[in-house]
Amino acid sequence: MQWQDFEIECTDYLNRKYGVTGEVRFVRMGSTNSTVSDIRVEVRGVEKFYVEAKMAASQCGQFVLHPDAQKQEFVFSERNSSTETPTSRKIIQHMNENFEKYVRGGVLEMDKQVFYDWVEEHYRGMGARYVITSHDDRHLIFPVEKLREYFDIGGKYRVKRSGSRSPSRKQQEQAIDLLRRAKAGFSYRVTSDGLIVKGDDLRQGERFEIDDNVYWLTDYGDGYRVRILSKTANSNVIFSISLKKRVQGPTDLSRFIADLG
Repeated sequence: MQWQDFEIECTDYLNRKYGVTGEVRFVRMGSTNSTVSDIRVEVRGVEKFYVEAKMAASQCGQFVLHPDAQKQEFVFSERNSSTETPTSRKIIQHMNENFEKYVRGGVLEMDKQVFYDWVEEHYRGMGARYVITSHDDRHLIFPVEKLREYFDIGGKYRVKRSGSRSPSRKQQEQAIDLLRRAKAGFSYRVTSDGLIVKGDDLRQGERFEIDDNVYWLTDYGDGYRVRILSKTANSNVIFSISLKKRVQGPTDLSRFIADLG
C-alpha cells in the first residue's frame, strides 16, 4: 500500500469508528498542505487537533543541511519550511564534530532519544496530537509523545546532487586545455549540444576537476559530451520508523476518545 492510500484508509476508518453521530469529522489533509499533519479532527464543526498517519515502516520527517567544505561544517538551510530548533542544533553539532565521517552521507550514530525528540517536536509543530498506525488490519492510536514506545527509529544523512549542465564557453576552454595536456590523441568539437570530445583514453563517467568545478563525460555518438556537475546538493537528515509495539495501549485509546468530546 502506498502512503497516500494509507492516509485515505485511516481517515475512512476514523470516520466509520468515531464519526457515526456526525459531531466528529475526520478530514484528510496530508496531500494538500505540507505544513499541517495528515488528518484534521473537527468536533461540532470546530477544528480541534490533527492525527498523523504512519505505516508500520515509513519516513517521519526531514530537514535540509548545507555542507560547507571550507569551514568543515553543516549549516541549517534556508530551504527548510521549518525553523531550527535546539534538537536539530544538537544533531548538527554532532555532525559537525564528525564532518568527514558524514559529509558523503551515512547513518547517524547518536542517541536515538534525540531523533524521537525531533520527530515529536516536528509533529506537534504541525498540530498533531495523536498518531494512527496499523498491524494485521488492526489500527493503533496513541499520543505523539508515545512514539518511542510504539516505534523504533533511525536517522541518516543523504546527499543527492541536483544534476548537471553544459559548461559555459570559458569552462569549455578550460576543459579543452586540460584534456589537451592530459590525453593523447584528443580531439573535440563544439555543437549545439555543447562540448563533444573524442579520444582513446576517454571513458564514460570519467570525471576531472578544474577551479573547484567537477566535469564528467557522458556518451554522445562516437565520443563524449562534457557536462559540469552542479555544486548544489539536496542534503537531508531523514528519520525513519518501524513498528515495534503491535498491540493497542488501552489508556492511549481512552485518551484519544476523551479528546473527541
